[in-house]
Order: sequence, then structure tokens, then C-alpha cells
Amino acid sequence: MKVLQVDVLYEDLGVQEFTPREHLVHALRQARDEIAALKEEVDKLCAPPSTYGVYLSAHDDDTVDVLAQGRKVRVKLHPAIKAEALRPGQELVLNEALNVVAAAAYEIQGESSRSRTASTTSAPS
Repeated sequence: MKVLQVDVLYEDLGVQEFTPREHLVHALRQARDEIAALKEEVDKLCAPPSTYGVYLSAHDDDTVDVLAQGRKVRVKLHPAIKAEALRPGQELVLNEALNVVAAAAYEIQGESSRSRTASTTSAPS
């Protein structure tokens, strides 16, 4: 009699008893979701490193001149990036083939220099 009352209580609360097959299906779905999430994370970690370059100038054929790895190179722009939006000195993210895949910010550190104005003084005659 008590078992019958418990079954009625579960039904009133909307709780269902799962069969072993339903438990297995649920566990497999959770495992599949976890595996998919882990695969995405592994793909991100295994991605090749990105090279940064400094934008120099643009050309009419959707290419730009970039200073990358100590040399000046002419590279293609990703279709979503417009050359008009780039400014000289801006950093660009390059892929393995040295094509521009993203625009980054400006470098916030670097060499600094001072300029002095030389005053010309004439010796009294």
C-alpha cells in the first residue's frame, strides 16, 4: 500500500521514473555533449599560432603592405576587413599563409625618442 502512495506522489510532482534504457540514453547524450565541448577546446588549443604584423599601406587590389617578422610583405585582406578602416601603425593578425584575418589595436609600447631643437647662436664679432 505504501508503494502505491509513493507512485501517486511521484506522479503528482511530475517526476517520472526512468527505465534503465532511458538512463543510458540520457547518459549518452550528456557524454556526447561533453565530448563535443572538449573537441572544440582541443581544436582551439591545437590551432597554429597567429603572427602579428604592422599595417603600412594599402593597394587597389585588396592587398596591403605589412611589416611582419622583420620584413615588408604584401598580403591579402580577409573580405570582411576594409583597407579604408586601417591606419598606419595598426597591428594586424595574420594566418599561416600571412593573410590578414583580423585587425588588432595599436601597439602600446615601443621605443621612444626625444628631439631637441638646436639653437643657433652667433658669436659676437
